[in-house]
Amino acid sequence: MTREVTAPNASGGATRIPRWLVPAGLLVVSVLSVGAVFWGYFVADPQIKVFEYDAGPVEGLTIGGVRPIADLDFYLVGLASGKVRAVDGRPRSSDCAVRYLPDDPRGRAVNANGVAGVFEDPCSGAVYALHGDQIDPGTGPVEPLRTFEIAYKTLSDGKQHIFVEVLGRDRPPAPAP
Repeated sequence: MTREVTAPNASGGATRIPRWLVPAGLLVVSVLSVGAVFWGYFVADPQIKVFEYDAGPVEGLTIGGVRPIADLDFYLVGLASGKVRAVDGRPRSSDCAVRYLPDDPRGRAVNANGVAGVFEDPCSGAVYALHGDQIDPGTGPVEPLRTFEIAYKTLSDGKQHIFVEVLGRDRPPAPAP
């Protein structure tokens, strides 16, 4: 006994659908899906740069303290909670390297322990608190500075180091031995 696959047509009758059409359609969709995965993995190059950077020991970084990492345009900042934040030194909108102004009083009202100091974008005039929140947008959009992910690891010397996951930067050259 054979079964026919039928579908109604406009005149009310039935139109016969070939049995091979559904499996062929599934095969085409499967091949296209696998092709898209291979294209994304082997051909498309999104140029995402990510690496882990040892930003040094935790000791010495105080609440409200700032440790510049000049080679990579980011700053480690001691927060009021006792944690550390890695603040990106390049605002998304201008991509200019911010300047750290340690004696600028505009940050006192918002910085941990009321310490002076701000980051200033020389391209837009935007001013940021040490923890990355924007104080004044200048001529740019209202946006905070981005932050990088941080992990703490104890090294063989027994000191706890800050490791930062840096995005969108080239890895700095390794120091000469």
